[in-house]
Formats: sequence, C-alpha cells, structure tokens
Amino acid sequence: QWDKTAQDSRSAGFQPESEAIGERALKLKQLSSVLPELKAQANILGLCSKGALSFDKLQEPHASIAKRLSSTKIIAAISAGQGSAIAFVSREGDVVSIDSLVVNPTYLIAGEKAERTLLQHIAAESLQEGATSVVLTPSFQVDGDAFYAAAGFVPSEDAAADADGKNRRLVYRAT
Repeated sequence: QWDKTAQDSRSAGFQPESEAIGERALKLKQLSSVLPELKAQANILGLCSKGALSFDKLQEPHASIAKRLSSTKIIAAISAGQGSAIAFVSREGDVVSIDSLVVNPTYLIAGEKAERTLLQHIAAESLQEGATSVVLTPSFQVDGDAFYAAAGFVPSEDAAADADGKNRRLVYRAT
C-alpha cells in the first residue's frame, strides 16, 4: 500500500499542505522508485517462508540476490497515524547489513524519527546477538549524513562508492 500512496502523492503535484515539498519531494521520489522492488522482495520472502517458493529457483532479476534474500528478515517500527519504517536486514557471518530502509510516504517527517529509532534498534540488537559490524546502504535524507550520524552510522573509511554513489555504505559506530 505504501507503493500506491507514494505514487499517488507524486502524481498529485504540488500541494502546500503536503510534507513532500522542497527536499522532501526528493525523498518521496526516491521512495516511489524503490518501493515496487521492495514489495517484490517482501513477497518472495513471504512465499519462501511458506514453502511455496524456493530461493534457488528464483528467476532474474531476483536470482542474482537470492543468497542475500535467503538471509534477509524484515524489521519494522510501526505506529498508527505516526511515522513508520520498514527495514530489510540480512546477515552474512558476523556482519549485519541494513540493505534497505523505507518510511510510510504519508508521514515523511514522522517517518524520519521512526527510521532513526529503527536503525538504532537494529544496530543494538545485532551487536547484542554477536555481530561485529553493522553496515547500512543509505537512502536520500534531507539532512544528508548528519541524519545517519545521529543514529551512529558514519561513512566507512574503506568503502568504495561508484561514480553515482550506489555502492556507498555507512558503518555503525557506537556512541
């Protein structure tokens, strides 16, 4: 449903009472571009957990991420009428990776608080469960890296990003 909400908000055009004005319109644009793929991944996770589908039988474009999906769980910070956030979190060995994190497009500003809370929760829980590293694939934020720094995520010293920053990763540093 978030996918439809994001698309509807974008197609409605400029509305001064909307949270999606100025730089938050860029956040809404980013959300509307990633939500369809995340919805597909969530459906795959659900079907595989029920035994109706197998990770090793996925077709492209999902076959190339089947290994990651097989170790992915969805973690959420949900609040009715408030900000909500959903994260796709995978684990390989002692490294936990927050591969995607999205907010409810209806409540972008409140969603930022839920997003930060969820990031902190995932990092703390991961370290408690024995992870030695928690990394994040960042998305667009109005406040840029300062948003993530407030949750303890900073640019990795050895992270290499391609020209458009798609491979950019942040790493959790307990404060």
